[in-house]
Amino acid sequence: MYHGSGDFDYETIALLVRITQNVGTESWVWDNLISLELERDCGLERQAYFESLNAIAERIEAEWAFCEELLTA
Repeated sequence: MYHGSGDFDYETIALLVRITQNVGTESWVWDNLISLELERDCGLERQAYFESLNAIAERIEAEWAFCEELLTA
């Protein structure tokens, strides 16, 4: 059964999708997401949570851009 949450928003879901769409099962991302979720459960503010998710997404995108550059060089 779905239980509503006061801080549920589609912006966070969009970031999680952006992060996980191109990540392999052995990626460093999963450990970071688990740690971040535990911090969130222990009271991490939404803004800090959102900023951390955004930083992860930006790092992944930078790594992908670098890999694509290497492959097309």
